[in-house]
Amino acid sequence: MKASLHNLQAGRIPLIQRLNQQFLIESRFETYSNDIQKLGQKNKALIDLIDDQQTRLRVMQSMLHQPTNEEGALRRSPENVINEQGEDNVTSGNTNDSPIPIQQQQRVGSRNHAVNSLNLHDISFHHRRKRQIKLQSVSSEARDDHRRSQFFYRIASIELAIEEMATMKDGIPAQQAYLARKMQRQQQRILPLLSEIERVAHLDDSTFVSSNLLHACSQTFTKKQLLRRLQLEMTSCRNDIATYRLEMISMKNKLDSLAENIAKKREQLGDRKAAFRQYDKQCNIASKVRTVISKQPEERKKYFLLLWRKEATERKTARNTLESIASSIRRRRLIDAWKHWTLFDSRSHQSSNYSRSKYQGGIGTNDLLIQEARLKDNIDESSAILRNFFKTDKRDEQATETYSKTNLLGDEDEAILLKGEFLFNAEHYEASLKCYERLESVISSQYLSGHFLDAIELYARVVNTIGRIHLTMQGIDLAIVYFGRGLSLAQENDMEMHRISALIGLSECYMQKHDFSYACNFLQQSLPLISSKCDKEREKIVYSLLQQCNEHLNKPEEVAFYSTKIFNMRDTHKERVEAALEKIDALSQRIVDVYASNSRVVKVQASSAKRVSLAKEMMAKERELSDTKQALRHSIEFSYQLRDLENEVAAELETAAIAKTKRIISFRIHDASQEIQKKELLFRLEEKLKMTRAQQEECLHDITSLERTIRNLNDDITDLQDEIAVEERPLIERVLEMRSYRCVAMNASNTALGNVTGGCGGVEYVALSNGRECYIHDMDSGELETVFMGDIEGQHIGHTATITALFFHGTRVYTGSMDSSLICWDVGLAAKLFQAKGHEGAVTCIFSDGTKTFSGAADKTVIIWSPDGLLLHRITGHVGGVHHVQCGLSWFASSSFGTIFVWEMILRHDSDQIVGVKCRQRLTLPQGNANVTALQFSESELVTGDNLGFLKVWDIKSAEVLTSVEAHQSAVISLQVDATKVVSCGLDMIIQVTDIVQGRVLQTLRCHTSPIFAVAFDQKQIVSVSVDGEIRFWSWGRTT
Repeated sequence: MKASLHNLQAGRIPLIQRLNQQFLIESRFETYSNDIQKLGQKNKALIDLIDDQQTRLRVMQSMLHQPTNEEGALRRSPENVINEQGEDNVTSGNTNDSPIPIQQQQRVGSRNHAVNSLNLHDISFHHRRKRQIKLQSVSSEARDDHRRSQFFYRIASIELAIEEMATMKDGIPAQQAYLARKMQRQQQRILPLLSEIERVAHLDDSTFVSSNLLHACSQTFTKKQLLRRLQLEMTSCRNDIATYRLEMISMKNKLDSLAENIAKKREQLGDRKAAFRQYDKQCNIASKVRTVISKQPEERKKYFLLLWRKEATERKTARNTLESIASSIRRRRLIDAWKHWTLFDSRSHQSSNYSRSKYQGGIGTNDLLIQEARLKDNIDESSAILRNFFKTDKRDEQATETYSKTNLLGDEDEAILLKGEFLFNAEHYEASLKCYERLESVISSQYLSGHFLDAIELYARVVNTIGRIHLTMQGIDLAIVYFGRGLSLAQENDMEMHRISALIGLSECYMQKHDFSYACNFLQQSLPLISSKCDKEREKIVYSLLQQCNEHLNKPEEVAFYSTKIFNMRDTHKERVEAALEKIDALSQRIVDVYASNSRVVKVQASSAKRVSLAKEMMAKERELSDTKQALRHSIEFSYQLRDLENEVAAELETAAIAKTKRIISFRIHDASQEIQKKELLFRLEEKLKMTRAQQEECLHDITSLERTIRNLNDDITDLQDEIAVEERPLIERVLEMRSYRCVAMNASNTALGNVTGGCGGVEYVALSNGRECYIHDMDSGELETVFMGDIEGQHIGHTATITALFFHGTRVYTGSMDSSLICWDVGLAAKLFQAKGHEGAVTCIFSDGTKTFSGAADKTVIIWSPDGLLLHRITGHVGGVHHVQCGLSWFASSSFGTIFVWEMILRHDSDQIVGVKCRQRLTLPQGNANVTALQFSESELVTGDNLGFLKVWDIKSAEVLTSVEAHQSAVISLQVDATKVVSCGLDMIIQVTDIVQGRVLQTLRCHTSPIFAVAFDQKQIVSVSVDGEIRFWSWGRTT
């Protein structure tokens, strides 16, 4: 048949190629047969070896117990014996199939040579051999004792090492606690030093200053001397903190290494103890094996034979099953393919003329396509059968185990059983039915006579399965017959599981025949049995069937009852998971709400720069209006006084003119009683009257101008109010509330004064920038205090481009812009102090300590400025734009992408003038794609945050990373450090409190809804500012 198929047009028809794949199954059978042959060869070699040893032992025993006077018992000479044994040894040595190693063959050969060269007349040889065996046993026992002592010594040494390392590990936390207390003292020392530096920095240079911080008593210094000594003392404290932190980190690393070494030692101890137990076990087994081999070689032979038989039987069973399945599949596929292709070939010859006149496709082509689809389905079905064979489910394993435990079926019958089970699972019911019917006849004729209970149980299971197959194939009457037979067998022999299966099968049969009352009776009978077995799956199936029956019987109460039963038995795993997830979400939301309640929130006032300028202008107009009104009131009062004076002077002049005396007493000339001649008095009174009238006229003119000014001011204020109303419209307010700030800065001097909110002498403001404007807000209320405007119509007031850098120190705010300039603003004066130009690119970072200012830009340079804005020094060396800069007393650090430079400032001996700058160290982030996004600098260490969310502590001298913690999920924007912890914020909208000594996150604060750009803390609270203008105050006592 195979040849006939190949004689067809195989090159043109791809179906033959698919069919040929079925023959590849034979290679798997060949592999099984090869494995069985190899196993048989190995077992045969072992059996031959045992037989050889047994033969040699018998020869030795016969020779040792043979009498000495029997000379004719052994006709062969020792030389012949040696020659024969030598030939045997050579032959055995040339055999390649022998599984015995060459060294063992040599030992066996030497032993045979020694036995065959025995002198039978030497009676004392036996006694010498016994003595030698005794000495060897004594030496082996001594060797075993020595080996045991070695095991005990190594185990004891490992236990001692573990104890010593555990003692060292227990002592390290106490040392760390001592160093932590010392670090805390130094941190407490730094705070008053910073406050004193801030106090002295605002004094005049010529002032003598008294301070009691340096020597615990009040001493007088010049400002320059005191600042220098305070800075040196603060640097010393920070160096001590860095040293203690380095020691604590090294202790932590030592603690980790000790823990790792202890774990390794314990693992070694466990391995050593296991090796000792294995050695002891091997010694016992070896002693037993020597006894067994010497006394009972037959038992060892039987053991290997049983092992070989077991493996051969298993492989034979699998092979027979595979051969049966594959042969039936292959035979059926080949016959079907031959029939269809013969028909196709005849049709193609008959309709060749018709095909030429018609289109290329026709009946044959359609038949070909149909057969290809059928063959594909057949191949898929056979593949599914093989997959079910090699990957059976738990039910198949249990069934196979049940059948194998009976030990009833032969190999062929067991193969039929497995084949039927697999075909049934693959939904090939017709083929499966044939297997089970054949198996039923075999069991009923051969196996019911012996093993009565096991055979009946197996027969009942097969009968129920046949009934299930008939039910699936809609053979209801036959299914009832077989299920009834299975039910009777189960009732007679108390087989509850088979009885349950039969009752359920009968109920399904009668439901198919629409006899729902009879089906309900069978289901009701199965319920107590299922409940006793606690089979929830079958109980749910029975309830579902009862619900369907009662629906057809129109019993709504019963339907509702069974519906409730089914609902209560449903799988609630998914519902429980969803409920748990909802609880977790609610819990997380409650945690966020708790954190939000523990923090005080201040929203900065959202206002435009124009509105602020209008408000300032209106306030100025209102002050001017108030002053003008007050001046008007004074002018009116003065005009009334002048009018009264004019009337009094005119009346006195009339009195003096009609007087007849030459001298008259008057009070109007010198504001005192005086006697004056009449003529002179009249002249002076007339002059005073004229002067009073002139003043009166001038006062009335002033009143008129003041009234006009008041009207103008009122008009201006009204116009400003209208303009402010336009700026305060709801749409503009919503737009301003949605505004995000590019740069955020809190006052660094507040931290030095020990209060981040500025409540202890600092400046209670926060600076934010958007576009070309810089906004100064009150930190406590959020009100907008000042706006530093950008350049307006070329007036050169502020920046001409977007602000890209912002720093706040003391009362000064430093801004850097894309216009390559740096501007210093005074918050108290609300004015620009100076504008510094020197960069050739956008200014990207600024830092100032009050005595000098550092700025980095995209032009790869760092510039040092004086407090007045004069360029002191320009530093080059970076290969990219400078993004962060920070300074100390004589050092400063700058970063560009993933590289950090630490610079030393060379100062003049007698002054703070910078003579030069040299690079002290260069640090590079270990990750290739990491960039520095936050930086804190001290004299001997650096703390950095990068765009991957890592916080790193660097030792400047060794350029090594002391601690690395992944605190954030995105870039770190701002951080602040004290002796033991780092408070950081970033783009992930969270604040992390991290222990940089232990390298772990202590606390996470969540509530911000936008990226956080600034964070600062003191001993009382943490203050954070996000880009949406939200300020949050976190209290240490309430959040920890």
